[in-house]
Amino acid sequence: MSQTEHHCSSGMLDDADPLSLEVLKALKRIMHLNRQLLMQSTAGMGGHPAQAGCLRVIAKNEGITQRDLCESMQVSPAALTTMLQRIERQGLIERWPDETDGRLMRIKLTDAGRKLSAEFGAAHMAYVDATITPLSEKDRAELARLLGLLGDNIEAAIER
Repeated sequence: MSQTEHHCSSGMLDDADPLSLEVLKALKRIMHLNRQLLMQSTAGMGGHPAQAGCLRVIAKNEGITQRDLCESMQVSPAALTTMLQRIERQGLIERWPDETDGRLMRIKLTDAGRKLSAEFGAAHMAYVDATITPLSEKDRAELARLLGLLGDNIEAAIER
């Protein structure tokens, strides 16, 4: 029994309309499957999907500060520091203090980091080609619109 089904059967969501619950169940299923497929697609590379995103941002912003990387990835400074330490030990990045502000750390990819970032990029393109591209253009546009609205609602709820 899924967590949503458990909440429904335990009376926690009895007052929610059935269609909203159906959307919630579908969203939870997609999130679970998305994580499984992303983990599967990066497993053979010795990395994690979050590392893939980190390497991609660094590749596009060579010399980015750790602070800017944190904002770009929308993760906590502690989580990013842990991830950067791990990928630095793997020889994928180099970090150094900013020349004008020693409190800031700058980051760039090593050759090994660039190679792995390219492999992750290819895996993500395969993911998109297998999951999103098969939808019709009209369906992709509608899905993007609806997910945008849902994101706006979630953002508004967070800000309350």
